[in-house]
Parts: sequence; C-alpha cells; structure tokens
Amino acid sequence: MGHHIEAIVAKGDIDAELLKKFELPCVNHEGFSIVGLNAGHSDHWAEKLLILNESNGKIVLNCPVTHYFAKELGLKKYAIIFTDYFGGIGKQYAAVYSASKVVMEETEGGINQALRVIGVFKKRDLDEFDTICLGRYRSFDEHFAQYF
Repeated sequence: MGHHIEAIVAKGDIDAELLKKFELPCVNHEGFSIVGLNAGHSDHWAEKLLILNESNGKIVLNCPVTHYFAKELGLKKYAIIFTDYFGGIGKQYAAVYSASKVVMEETEGGINQALRVIGVFKKRDLDEFDTICLGRYRSFDEHFAQYF
C-alpha cells in the first residue's frame, strides 16, 4: 500500500473554526495537530488570496500559501512534511519553521528529526512518525476531492 501525505504538524490544538475557514482537514494525536495539505487546494487559495505560490524545494507545498495558513492558524513552530512511497520504496522530506523562519532546512528522510525539533518524544519502541500516528494516514486526498 502506498503512502502519500503532505501536511503541517504542530504541537497543540488548532481552532476548528479557522481550519473550517480554510477548508483544511486536521487530526490530533498525542498532543499534536496534523493538518493535511493538497496542491490543488493550495493553488485555489493562492488565487483567492492573490499570493504568488511557488516552491523551490523538494516539498512542493513548502510554499507561501502553506506558510500563510500556518500564520493564520496561530502556529509558532511547525514542521512541513512530505511522504511519497509505495511498498517501502520512495522518499520523504521535512522542514521546520518558527514564525516562518527556517529552523531546519528541507531534509530528505528528515521527518523524525523534524518531529523531534517540534517536541515529539518517541514512545516505547515507536519512532516519532508512529508516535503521533502518521502511519495511519495514506493520503488526505479524500478531503480535497473538490480541488482535483
């Protein structure tokens, strides 16, 4: 089974009304919020907000609209994560920001490192990724069907 997610991860809860305003799905595990992202959704909001929405990195949604969402959602420190693999083969990247300033550059294979930076402490024999249940989510596409 494949795994393709793009998300913002931050410590604490996020106001449900703000998430609704921006049509963003969010799940919570172990005190962390995982906000699903989608390229079509991002392009829609870039047009609506008149924001030039370009990404120059490996994480396509590490872009101005994502940082706008993070600011509007009140996130002080957050990770942007990307996974794309099938049957254990593929890539993952992560970056960490504090008030839109880079704390950790985009790093291939850096999701667990990024999660540690934002305060995830691994439990028992789990890594940080599985501690906050990211393995449960294969994609957030069903939440963004109207943007395809």
